[in-house]
Amino acid sequence: EDATKHTNIYNLFWLLGVSATKCVNLLYSVTQNQSKISWPEKLEEAIRLQKKFQRVFEVLLLTNPYTTVYEPTADPEIIHNSQFNVYQSTWAIRVWNNGRCIRMIISEILYSILMKVLATDLPPAMRMILEAKFQETVQIMSNLGKNMLATVPQILDYVSLVAGHVSYNPTSTASVPGGYSLIWILYMVGKSPVTKRKSRKWIIRRLQDIGRDAGFAMALQLLEGVIKIDQLSKASVERSGPYFEPTRI
Repeated sequence: EDATKHTNIYNLFWLLGVSATKCVNLLYSVTQNQSKISWPEKLEEAIRLQKKFQRVFEVLLLTNPYTTVYEPTADPEIIHNSQFNVYQSTWAIRVWNNGRCIRMIISEILYSILMKVLATDLPPAMRMILEAKFQETVQIMSNLGKNMLATVPQILDYVSLVAGHVSYNPTSTASVPGGYSLIWILYMVGKSPVTKRKSRKWIIRRLQDIGRDAGFAMALQLLEGVIKIDQLSKASVERSGPYFEPTRI
């Protein structure tokens, strides 16, 4: 509270830092102390955090807007689903993706808790409310994943913004530093329970490219995790529903 008095709470980094800290605390309490948890209590906490983080995105959109471009003839191995986002700078992309990663983890927590609560005996009215919240969470995660993948072309230097003009060059050499910065982004989307298998296969190929061409061992390690999740997801969907493996700390 003392820090709040001397800090502009509308400052973007302050908002991101506070949200990230609360996210880590909630994640720890959910994954490390499950026997002591009151799920309805944690559900309320996760919903509050999700709402607060919406404020961060509102500030981000005001301070670092981006443009979405649809390019139906683009190389599908470079541009996922014919869509990419264009940002004013690599710094803006980094801030946006950091925010999206935090919000993805918050949404994963909420998704996990909602699945547990919805598996219990609930009054019809409460079940209807929570099912709506579940669908809203799925949509948030889906949009986050879509926009994270839409940053790939610019991060790898296939797309550039010069003097307000957007340039797309599929013959460019992929940026090695850009590839490194994408590893965790691709992993986060690849492990998401709402990511479609077609998109996950695209992510697997990108991680393979980064690991093979740039020699980043971490990409290959996380690639193994995404492949495992893809295999388990396929088997799980055939049996009952989407496979979900929460983020760990």
